[in-house]
Amino acid sequence: MRKLLTLSISLAIVISFAVAASGVEWTPDAKDIGKLESILRLSKAELITPGTKPPAPLAKYARFYAGITVSGHRRIRGALLLATPPGMRVVPEKDLPRIMDGGCGIIYLLYDPETARVIWVRCNGLA
Repeated sequence: MRKLLTLSISLAIVISFAVAASGVEWTPDAKDIGKLESILRLSKAELITPGTKPPAPLAKYARFYAGITVSGHRRIRGALLLATPPGMRVVPEKDLPRIMDGGCGIIYLLYDPETARVIWVRCNGLA
């Protein structure tokens, strides 16, 4: 279990640096976010730490989204938090919440608007 937590934290840090270093930001529009949220299945979140509660319904989360570019392709990076008032916000990538704990109360995702595919969605680990 400790190895899974260490792996989850390390992966989150690496992904944060890789995305931050990828370059150009853009602003997703309501259509992009609507499509993402229509196909997002939080119950399919990877790396759910054993013993944590499963994800809550999407509408209960504060949902932060940022447009980023990875290897020349547009992506939407998301951070979902239960501990703040629900609703959707589009923010610059640098303003996405970065929290390293909280189980499925904190969820991160990466979405490809070109193919309308969720690349990954992960719950945080627990300290």
